[in-house]
Amino acid sequence: MIAAPFVGPLADRYSRKLIISLGAIFWSGLTLLTAVTHTYTELLIRHTLVGIGRRRLSPLRQRLWQIFLRSETRRILGVVLPGDPVGSAAGYLWAAI
Repeated sequence: MIAAPFVGPLADRYSRKLIISLGAIFWSGLTLLTAVTHTYTELLIRHTLVGIGRRRLSPLRQRLWQIFLRSETRRILGVVLPGDPVGSAAGYLWAAI
């Protein structure tokens, strides 16, 4: 959540393909490194960095949808975009049960 606002201005200045590619590589690499985690601190740091890598893609994804989708099709974004916060809230509720 904290990293996402910094990605928008980067996408205006640099290639979106490059930023998406680097973000996906960063995210995937850190996900793989989680397999060799030995302590809780390592797990916490790696999952924090995975979250930052994942969030880097959100502003770019929304912008690319706006560019490539027709205006009639963009209405579906009202259904798709709330998926992240609703899914997160459902996960918290499920974990609390």
